[in-house]
Amino acid sequence: MKTRMSIIIPTQNRSSMLICLLNSLINQKLPSSVYEILVIDNAPTDNTEELVKCFIMQHPAYRIHYTYEEIPGLLSGRHHGLKEAHADILTFLDDDVVLEPEYTLHILRAFADNRVDIVGGPSIPRFEKEAPAWLEHYFHKEKNGMITCFPLSLLDFGNKAKDIAPEYVFGLNFSVRKQALCDLGGFHPDCYPQELLLLMGDGETGLTLKAKEQGMTARYEPGARVEHIIPASRLTEAYFKFRFFTQGISNSYTAIRRGNGISDIALPEYRAENIQNSEDRYARIHNAYVDGFLYHQGAVRQNPELLSWVLRTTYFDYTYPDVSNMRKWERPKFIQELISHI
Repeated sequence: MKTRMSIIIPTQNRSSMLICLLNSLINQKLPSSVYEILVIDNAPTDNTEELVKCFIMQHPAYRIHYTYEEIPGLLSGRHHGLKEAHADILTFLDDDVVLEPEYTLHILRAFADNRVDIVGGPSIPRFEKEAPAWLEHYFHKEKNGMITCFPLSLLDFGNKAKDIAPEYVFGLNFSVRKQALCDLGGFHPDCYPQELLLLMGDGETGLTLKAKEQGMTARYEPGARVEHIIPASRLTEAYFKFRFFTQGISNSYTAIRRGNGISDIALPEYRAENIQNSEDRYARIHNAYVDGFLYHQGAVRQNPELLSWVLRTTYFDYTYPDVSNMRKWERPKFIQELISHI
């Protein structure tokens, strides 16, 4: 039977979560002959290879393939998976999600509509500990019932399938026709280790913005539901400051590409804050975003090779420039301290 769906899982050093995802994939109602599972192990330092190869031996009826990718970053994991994939429908999953048993059936049903290029679905939290009350600030609830929490990649648009703006298909649960992905130029850089933070881009966001400009159709499919595992370490102000710092880098990257350069970019502004006042938590988190934006802007202005990286037409060749020779732009002290604990 022809492979109709390639499920691509870039992973790095989260083997226990990955095994949870793989277990949900071998419990799908869709026949195993219809889909393949591609695990792209991205510059690991843990026991992922050993565990995945053991899992493959224990489940020979499933087409699970393990591949090592030496270049770090989510970009290389995604594009390596694209090269390995045999199907016309590609599903990119983060390694910290768990699927419903009918997930793959709903993805293929959504693509049965030939108008549809991109498919996403609900991403529901599975908190490892009770979420703090202040987190509610980051949940946005629209009058039409749509709920999002962008910092944790959470989304719920209800129980009815509908066409949506492509930017509401989040990267942890991202399905796309292979031809559409190639036509759009692939993904942008995302999720690099600390020593390569300057190379961060806007990931799948850049791709979906291009899809929107080109009039491509994105579908919200309620049956394509994932649970997103949220560890306790992500429910802290410190994590949110780091998350918003990297979002600042990503938004700076997007602004530079939109303007095709670094002139005439509107810079975000800091908010007044009292570091000792817990009620100013939101100001401190916002200011970390501004730090990230300005950090990236400063680095790009000092390093022509970094500007060239940002303005690349595509990243199918995901080899990155040598950052060791770039002029350093000092990161805020709190970010340097935080990174060492993440």
